[in-house]
Amino acid sequence: MIAAFCIVSALAANPGPEPKWMLLNREAEELRLLNRHEAAVERRALALVEAGKLGPDELPAAIIINNIGYHSQQLGQIREAARMYVRSLDILQRKCPSGDHDVIELVMNLSGAYLETNQISRAESLLRHFLGIVGLLPPDRAALLADLGSVLFRQGNLAESESLFTEALAIFEKTGPTGSAS
Repeated sequence: MIAAFCIVSALAANPGPEPKWMLLNREAEELRLLNRHEAAVERRALALVEAGKLGPDELPAAIIINNIGYHSQQLGQIREAARMYVRSLDILQRKCPSGDHDVIELVMNLSGAYLETNQISRAESLLRHFLGIVGLLPPDRAALLADLGSVLFRQGNLAESESLFTEALAIFEKTGPTGSAS
């Protein structure tokens, strides 16, 4: 679930009372924590209507659409989840830098949905594209490498898969999963 760098800075630019879409989204998050995904989707749909008042292609909509994708995935509706992730990614790519952590997290959600629906070549293409971005944070690069390693493993490309897992592990050992270790 996305909620960090690019998005937080955009939301901070609009001080004032908490918008209704955020309240509804928070209620949905509480339902998610209770594994009540169907009820959470209903709340997120209401939040999306409220966020849509800011514009359908604004960051609040991207947040909620991604969250609906997450719930769809939890409910076993993987193709719907992938559709939501693609829609959210489209917005984030226009609003945030390509290497932004939120974008990378969403790419990993989408690649996971592609894997679950046996769209392995789509997952591989997506991950390779984002690995080509200059300036990725080390933990994001390592996570993408590990995801690509999983894709290649599923394809039976064990040598390249092992190489990617080894590279990802080296990054994690050097920087830690949050990039703060030395």
